[in-house]
Amino acid sequence: MSKYREYAKSLEREFLKDRATYAEAAAALEKAEKARDKANAWHEEKLVGQREIERAKAQAAYLEAKANFDRVADTVWREYDREKSRLTAELRAAVAADNTVNPDSVDGATTEILRSGI
Repeated sequence: MSKYREYAKSLEREFLKDRATYAEAAAALEKAEKARDKANAWHEEKLVGQREIERAKAQAAYLEAKANFDRVADTVWREYDREKSRLTAELRAAVAADNTVNPDSVDGATTEILRSGI
């Protein structure tokens, strides 16, 4: 494999980490949404006002999960793009450095062979 594969591996590790963070926040939001829907469904009260308390708690948990999800969704992919740009710049610099020819190291015979089209 290429000596540049470390750049791809680094990018993959960053993506998997960010995707896991995003998925965790999305799962928490979905769980809070289901809990809110369950609390809003009709069920018998044992105490007066119990349903309203459960609804308020579920709504508060949902709003907290939604705020966390929005924050994660906003920052995770921005950080991933920043890391991708950094790795891309490093890879371009490495490829350019490896593929630049030193004019002093090119001999005349090689130049003639290249010009001849052989």
